[in-house]
This record gives sequence, C-alpha cells and structure tokens, in this order.
Amino acid sequence: MITIGAAGAMGIVAQDWFGVSFWVWLGLCGFALAMLSVWTGVRRWGCLLLLIAATMALRWQADESAYRAAALGSQVQAVPAPVVMRGRVAGLVHRTPKPRRAHDAADQPWQTRFDLRVDEARDGNRWIASDGKLAVTVDDDLDTVRSGDRVQVFGQMAAIRPPTNPGMFDWSVAARNRHQH
Repeated sequence: MITIGAAGAMGIVAQDWFGVSFWVWLGLCGFALAMLSVWTGVRRWGCLLLLIAATMALRWQADESAYRAAALGSQVQAVPAPVVMRGRVAGLVHRTPKPRRAHDAADQPWQTRFDLRVDEARDGNRWIASDGKLAVTVDDDLDTVRSGDRVQVFGQMAAIRPPTNPGMFDWSVAARNRHQH
C-alpha cells in the first residue's frame, strides 16, 4: 500500500511541477493498461504503478481546473471588501475558544468556523450565480448552524496573505489544496 500511495503522490507532484496536458496523462493510462495485459513480473508491477501515478495526476488536474474555473476566485481581492453570499455549510462546524485579550472582556469567548459552498453572491442590488468554497470565521458561538444548512453571510472577504518571512507556513497553498478561496 505504501508503494501505491507513493506512486499516486508522484503523479500529483509530476503534474504540479511539469504541468503535462490531460491527453498525455490519458495516453500514459492507455499505454499502462495495454502493457498490463502483455507484460508479467516486475514490468507488470511498474505498469500498475504508472497507471496509478497517471490516474492521480488526472484527478489532481481535474480538481485544479475546477478551482481555477470557480466564479468566486475572480471576486477575491488582496484588500478586504464587503460581501454578501448565500450557500450551504459544507463539512463540520467547529466551535473553539477565542484567543483572549485584555480588551475582549465583554466579547463572546467562542469562535465558530465552517466551510461555505457558495451558490450566489450579491452584486449591487442583484444576485449572481457563483461557485466556490469559502472558509468562514465568526467571532461568536453559532450553536444553531449545522452541516448542510443554507445560510446568508455578510462580511469582509480577502485573499489569504502570502507569508511575509522566509520559513513561514503558506496558508494560501493549504487553502488552495482544500479548494477554498
């Protein structure tokens, strides 16, 4: 299983680094399938690993294409801007204690985080169909929000800032891997 997982990871890394086209990966899949029926032993095992790597590269490329084609990606800017979005809560709703500060004594001590699968975004006075996934953080305890609920969110939306110091973790890459804008 470790070898199969490594082959899949190598396919994803190869697609990320080299950006090979869909048709090349599909051709490699066809070649590997054809050779699986002809070869035996170590060569057959190598064809199976090539098939797994090419399949994972195709899957990664499909996910990346869907992320780039999301309408929400064009609305995200570096500077926070007011937005109104409608969508469904996707995944788990996390409620965590908010970091305490001296000036927060009267504030709610809880913070709620969830992913929102966006259906619509407001543009002026009209709603436009939109597509994408947002990471939503609310400085309050939203105990009535559940996975699958349809919600309307008012707030500020901004792109995740890149790291400012060498060695810092790049949260934008992590969000992109989760298909979040």
